[in-house]
Amino acid sequence: MGDPNLFYAENYVMKFLPQMKLELHNLIESCAATNLNEMETIKTIEDICGGNTVTKLIDQYNYMTYTMSTEYKLYIDEIKKNAPKELWPQNLLESTEFW
Repeated sequence: MGDPNLFYAENYVMKFLPQMKLELHNLIESCAATNLNEMETIKTIEDICGGNTVTKLIDQYNYMTYTMSTEYKLYIDEIKKNAPKELWPQNLLESTEFW
């Protein structure tokens, strides 16, 4: 990788990956209103999202959040406008038919 890239590699391993692990853990906890264990929750999330793996979903989230942030905000605003208000406080499993 060479010296110029060591900084980026270190940040990726020491900062980015642990942050992604924390965010995944937070996602799993936010879906844990049901009696599913961690692996069942991950499987449910993947099923709801068309079979994409959680790592792919994290990659897509990061792309939309950081690379395409303006477009992502417009997309989320549009979803919120069209989603029935009663869905927003529900946990993921209770609202899967809409999503």
